[in-house]
Amino acid sequence: MTTHISNNISQSSSPTNNGAASASITATSSIVIPAFTNRLQVWVTNTGSKTVYLGLGTTAVANKGIVLTSGQQISFNTFAGAIYAVCGGTDTSTLAFAEI
Repeated sequence: MTTHISNNISQSSSPTNNGAASASITATSSIVIPAFTNRLQVWVTNTGSKTVYLGLGTTAVANKGIVLTSGQQISFNTFAGAIYAVCGGTDTSTLAFAEI
C-alpha cells in the first residue's frame, strides 16, 4: 500500500530508497500507485524480467494499454489517477516507482 508523506511525496510501506518503492505484479490487475491529486510526476520502471501492462485510472489488461517490457521506464507528469498493473498469463514481474 502506498502512503503519502508530506504534501508531495509518496512511498510504499517498504520503500527501497528516498521515497521510491516497488511492487510485485501478477496476472491479477491491481492498483500499484493510488490516485493522488497533488502528484507532480510519477516514474514507473519494469525491473522484472516479464512484460507488464499498465492501466491509467482503469483496470490493466494483459496485451492492451501501456506496455513496459523488462527494463523500460515511463513517466507521467499530468496524471493524478490510480495506476494499475498486470502481467500476462502466469507471469510475474516487479515494478519500481517514485512519485513527487
